[in-house]
Amino acid sequence: MDQLFLKDDNPKKFKGLMPTEKDVIQQLANGLEYIHSLQLVHGDIRPENVHLFVPTNGSAPALVKWAGFALFKQLDKLGGCALTQVKGSLIWMAPELLELYLPSIKSSSATAAVWKRLQRADVFAAGLTMFYYLTGGFHPFGKRDQIVANIQRWTEMHLNS
Repeated sequence: MDQLFLKDDNPKKFKGLMPTEKDVIQQLANGLEYIHSLQLVHGDIRPENVHLFVPTNGSAPALVKWAGFALFKQLDKLGGCALTQVKGSLIWMAPELLELYLPSIKSSSATAAVWKRLQRADVFAAGLTMFYYLTGGFHPFGKRDQIVANIQRWTEMHLNS
């Protein structure tokens, strides 16, 4: 998806026909729903893992799909899985996963319920990614050097309320 927001003179900029904004969001939501219906967690939802596929005839709009399944997890019948470590890009990570990843904000409730919240963490990251797309490349939690701290402050505010 990042290739959409490159400068016009960049040879990597996507210049093909895009679906409507509504269709992009629908394709991403349907894709994540399908992943989750298979009892999988993507684990690395972010704009870099949204790929644009151009139909062979070139006259139809691109298809938008999730990619980058290196960190995916299979859930058990109860909707959980063993999480031995948290991986992924911090600026696209759900607050509950940041709690596990960053020792400075670990809370006692963080590890207890995270197994069943992994799919929700995917949904959180998908929301960030959709916002990024709809706003032309802006992250909802600010500039790159502020994002993790802003997510942490948001987490602390909601954990204490």
